[in-house]
Amino acid sequence: MSRDCNRFRSLVEEKRDRDLTADEEAFLDVHRGKCSGCKGVEQIGAMALNMLSPFGVEDSHPVAHETRILRAARAQYLRASLRFWSPALAGVALGLLVMAAAIQMAGHRNLLEQSNNQGADARRLDSTERSFPDLNSVNLSR
Repeated sequence: MSRDCNRFRSLVEEKRDRDLTADEEAFLDVHRGKCSGCKGVEQIGAMALNMLSPFGVEDSHPVAHETRILRAARAQYLRASLRFWSPALAGVALGLLVMAAAIQMAGHRNLLEQSNNQGADARRLDSTERSFPDLNSVNLSR
């Protein structure tokens, strides 16, 4: 394959995308007359495009396909947003709070052991101050 054949084939492909200059069109005409191989390649390419053109005009994608693509795009956008990750972030924050509380309790274990009063659920802090009257001193007879 010569350099002219390579140029011919590239110009044939470019002809589909843009208008060729007069010099380029003249080169194609001259080379087409000299090289039967390139002329055949050009004809086969043109036939293939003619056969595919009816299929390219129609919308060959079904609606379900477009719906799936849009749904996937929305899901990708949602995953990138904070609203998608907020439950996970809330769970992490709650876990960190629980761990901080456990560390605090472990650090103050000696205070918890000091306040352990055996046999009683509650205790009075100041025995001189009574919040309830003494029932033994109250006269209940009338």
